[in-house]
Amino acid sequence: MVEAVGFGVFNRFPDSHGVFVGGAQDDEYRPQAQRLFMAARAAGMHVQYQEVPGGHDFGAWRKGLVDNLDWLGTRLGLTA
Repeated sequence: MVEAVGFGVFNRFPDSHGVFVGGAQDDEYRPQAQRLFMAARAAGMHVQYQEVPGGHDFGAWRKGLVDNLDWLGTRLGLTA
């Protein structure tokens, strides 16, 4: 479960989209990614949070990129 961020957000960013990815075994940076996800969502951004196997390592980064590359290509207008 991701806890809500404990500060107010005054700006709204409804045209912003993104994906936050955290390694399931990354006890140092995963909580920070979760907090950023909650702050972005509170600011009105259309964001997703994905947890993948691994830590703060190439395997986790690769999985996050592979899983979301089609989404990114579509958002950037690079796919037909």
